[in-house]
Amino acid sequence: GWNKTSDEALAQSGYTGFSTSLASANLESALNSLMLWQRRIKNNPDRFIYATSADDFVRAKKEDKVAVLLGFQNATMIEKSIDNLDILYQAGTRWIQLTYNERNLLGDGCTERTNAGLSDFAIEAVERMNELGIVVDLSHCGRQTTDDGIKYSKSGAMINHSMCEALYKNHPRSKTDAQIKAMADKGGVMGII
Repeated sequence: GWNKTSDEALAQSGYTGFSTSLASANLESALNSLMLWQRRIKNNPDRFIYATSADDFVRAKKEDKVAVLLGFQNATMIEKSIDNLDILYQAGTRWIQLTYNERNLLGDGCTERTNAGLSDFAIEAVERMNELGIVVDLSHCGRQTTDDGIKYSKSGAMINHSMCEALYKNHPRSKTDAQIKAMADKGGVMGII
């Protein structure tokens, strides 16, 4: 959780913005996390900007503040309802990683023994995320889930934090050159760890 040490580290980092990694066990915990961050941003207007677009990061740089993009490193809080994406969006969600390391209802994560890719439910979820403006993240997704996420997302998916397979072989989170190129060709971006 966020604490005084987190605050101090952020101040020393010089960051212009960051993506949160909120509690995603279920819809209730996700909404509570979103509410806490919305309150933190509102109560600290001299430090934080609630980010909903790239322009907010540019503004944060100009104003010497930190843009906060609210999102999740797993899609488990969607539970079994696509409609929950609308609730999450209204509460401030702007990015969702489709899977963490393990399999969920959307697909296989990067450490899962199998490599099945996105489920039919996931394809429906990705379509709704695109419609709402929630960025599809593929950082911890398995190989086929990553390929499918790039393929089925109409807007550019992102790989928020990963590495290149060509440079870091056999790491479960590494992405291939073909995946990185396919993602970039659709307007996606990647953050290197």
